[in-house]
Amino acid sequence: GPRAGTAIGPGGIGLGGGASGSGTPLSSGGAVGSGGVASIGGMASSNSGSPGGSSAAGGSGGTRCHMWNVLWSWSVKVRVPVNDLMVWQRVNHFAEARQLTRKDLLKKHLAKYQVMHNTGRSAALFDRLTPTTFVLPKEAAAFEEAFVRALHGVEPTCVQPVGLNLWIQKPVGLSRGRGISLISSFKKVNMAEAMVVQRYLTDPLLVEGYKFDLRLYVLVTSFNPLEAWMYEEGFARFTTFPYTLDEAELGNMHVHLTNSSVQRTRAEGGQLPTFLQAADPAGGSKTSLTTLRRLLSRHGVDWPLLWSRVCEVATAALFAAQDAIPHSPNSFELFGFDMMIDAELKVWLLEVNSSPSMGLDTPLDRAIKPRLIADVLELLAPLPFDRTALASVLRARTNTSRSGRRGTHGLLSGTASEEREMCCADLQTVLGGALPRRYGEKPRSMGGFACLAPSPFHDRLLKLRRPLP
Repeated sequence: GPRAGTAIGPGGIGLGGGASGSGTPLSSGGAVGSGGVASIGGMASSNSGSPGGSSAAGGSGGTRCHMWNVLWSWSVKVRVPVNDLMVWQRVNHFAEARQLTRKDLLKKHLAKYQVMHNTGRSAALFDRLTPTTFVLPKEAAAFEEAFVRALHGVEPTCVQPVGLNLWIQKPVGLSRGRGISLISSFKKVNMAEAMVVQRYLTDPLLVEGYKFDLRLYVLVTSFNPLEAWMYEEGFARFTTFPYTLDEAELGNMHVHLTNSSVQRTRAEGGQLPTFLQAADPAGGSKTSLTTLRRLLSRHGVDWPLLWSRVCEVATAALFAAQDAIPHSPNSFELFGFDMMIDAELKVWLLEVNSSPSMGLDTPLDRAIKPRLIADVLELLAPLPFDRTALASVLRARTNTSRSGRRGTHGLLSGTASEEREMCCADLQTVLGGALPRRYGEKPRSMGGFACLAPSPFHDRLLKLRRPLP
């Protein structure tokens, strides 16, 4: 679980992380509200859009407080003044991360590499990374053309049985399986609201006859250059009815959707596959990747090979989207990647989620998610800082007196080189001689994470950025 110096509330996690003047670690960290995080004694305002709303003990003061080193919120609506952050402060959202998490934008970035490069193993990965996807009503004409072509046997991406033309549609603004339906007739397509329609994977890999998908956790510590990590544990999410393409069951979401929220009622009623009923710890309609690996190995699946494909798909998606995500040295983000494996052991990316749920609804959640959060913080290794030294530096830099070497607000009275030297000296004092980890440098602790990028596969992708001959 979170370490000393951490506070958790409905808005997120705040790490106080500072040290007293004597160097003693603080015993309690930032207080967290729905708006962000504040330091010891300060409560973030519930309606504040930036870290540290109203502060002071009791939360009635109006002083803004930024004495923290990690801000982890569960809302992309939190507005963080990134240009005002100290070098040691980290925030768990990247500006423009929607380039990865919105299906229409990710589709655009993948399509760019499909057009630029159509040969070679690495380039071919972009071609069928996701099932054919359209955003309606914007791409209604293109979808209608693909729908008609599929009727005549011209497959867009996913091969379906002869005579079947099945698509899945999902409202853009909804989650947890709400509003999703399968369609086999163009007349049933919803053109009245923003929808994402995607070619349906009709041949998923099954475990004892049940369909599943994967919820994977990917930590990104840098975009441009890309530095990303895949967590070794995650979830396999199952349906609670055996899989079938029987036309009478196309409207039964318990057969076709793996969302835990859709399957919850049957799971709580004990209506689960035998292998999930026997799972320990219990996870409802979910099980761990460890258990899934054991189940698939019984059927001859080469898990190391399959896992390498999973990692390649995640890396390719990050690589394609990062062109539109600016570099932000103070940011990190934990993404939820949803993938599915077909009967030929091909890995398909379904979507990427920002702020994946950390709810602890089942014993399995409580066994995995707190350890995941702890491992994220261990890998980040947020630097402790001396609060007393920081206060002293800030007072000196805001001193308008000409009696000392410091003159105007925040600047020295000397040359630019002297300014840089003094800044370095101030940082040495505040951080106790520690330095932030550099790109590509191995973290002191990786917990359950393995590096996706930089890596040999990522190096091959980088070659795709070179101009075409």
